Amino acid sequence: MSLFLVFLLAACANPTRQDFKTWQVAGEDPQQFLNLPLVSGQVVVIGSGGIMDMGITLIPESYPPYLHACILVIDDGSPYVYDITGVAGFNLTGLPPTDVIKGKVQRIPFGRFVRRYHHVAIYEPTGLDKERIADYARTQFREEAPFDPYFNYAEHKKLYCTEFIVLALEAGGAEHFELPPNRPNRSVSVVLDWLKIPDQGLLMPSDLVVASKRVALLSTRHTLSEIYLLNALKEELHRRFTCDQRLGNLFYWNGFKVRLRKPVDRFMDAGLALFPLDSEVDEREARLAVRELADEMYGVLPETAALSRCDNIKQESVLAGP
Repeated sequence: MSLFLVFLLAACANPTRQDFKTWQVAGEDPQQFLNLPLVSGQVVVIGSGGIMDMGITLIPESYPPYLHACILVIDDGSPYVYDITGVAGFNLTGLPPTDVIKGKVQRIPFGRFVRRYHHVAIYEPTGLDKERIADYARTQFREEAPFDPYFNYAEHKKLYCTEFIVLALEAGGAEHFELPPNRPNRSVSVVLDWLKIPDQGLLMPSDLVVASKRVALLSTRHTLSEIYLLNALKEELHRRFTCDQRLGNLFYWNGFKVRLRKPVDRFMDAGLALFPLDSEVDEREARLAVRELADEMYGVLPETAALSRCDNIKQESVLAGP
């Protein structure tokens, strides 16, 4: 029990500068947590290595490096993350998982939040009223705005994470965001239909920070090389997941968990071993090395400009060449 309490306290404690394996910061603010350049109204985006999250990256037409987004707010001198997400309840009746997900806006201390995830990046919106962005987040927290497990952007009584961010940014003066298209893939459409999620496009965090300045990239768990390699691996899977592919080529159910197929698992393991994880590799170098690895293991694949439209091209596996 004492070891459990030690672990629990460590997980809840604020990290120190020495706890970070990745620390890329543009400037400092001595008045803020760990001297980070934090201000209310910034957008916090999350990178993930989770298998379910890898599946989500395959939905949009363009590869999304981030899969979750929140608003940073300074309350009484301390940084908090205003976040909306859901948690699945018990489901023994065969209902779609979305039918048993509940959640609402939460306010989480930034130090605790940053420990939870593979890596986080902080972006500062340009030309917007950041106090109004923060006020919108505070209002939704006070009103306990509920989470929308069906990701329905057509109405705003319930919110999913990027919808929450969009409405906050628009409160700060941003122009209206348009939904980007989903990839035209029959397998994805079938799954979205089962989950009762409209196949009309999903807002991804990367869509919301295109015009913003990144002020920090942080991770207490992974080095910069690991982050670059993981992103490059997921991006290559996205490139090879063309419109005629099936999700079953990558994933399978094992009990109540989703697993990677062995060829995909081998690809991920080999990719993460391309460079020492403490080496100084840049993002472009990681992407090129992963592309070469995929070509070597599974055959050269043309660029997806034509493949994504299914122009009379057929493949048998997401990792197979033409």
